[in-house]
Amino acid sequence: MGRKFPRPLRRLNLWMLLHNRPFAAVSVKPMKITISLPDPLFEAAELLAEELRIPRNQLYAEALAGYLGNHAGPAITARLNEVHESIAVPVEAALAKAQMRILNYETW
Repeated sequence: MGRKFPRPLRRLNLWMLLHNRPFAAVSVKPMKITISLPDPLFEAAELLAEELRIPRNQLYAEALAGYLGNHAGPAITARLNEVHESIAVPVEAALAKAQMRILNYETW
């Protein structure tokens, strides 16, 4: 059985898939980076990592994965639009006319 990863890592896998980037959580080597954070943000992160009993790097990785996952919406929409554009589904004339009429009453 495959290992089930936390939700942020699954979202990151989805983001990587949508952006045509190969990603497999089990085979990714960690990338060391240096970042600058305001002291209050760093201290809050330290407290949260301690409270959750997880390493600081795991907290930052999950936070970044969640951020990327939350911002993948437009990419998902674009990919779905590509799929739907490639499938021609005829719409009856009466239905299309009714849909256009209803749009006049919608607030955009």
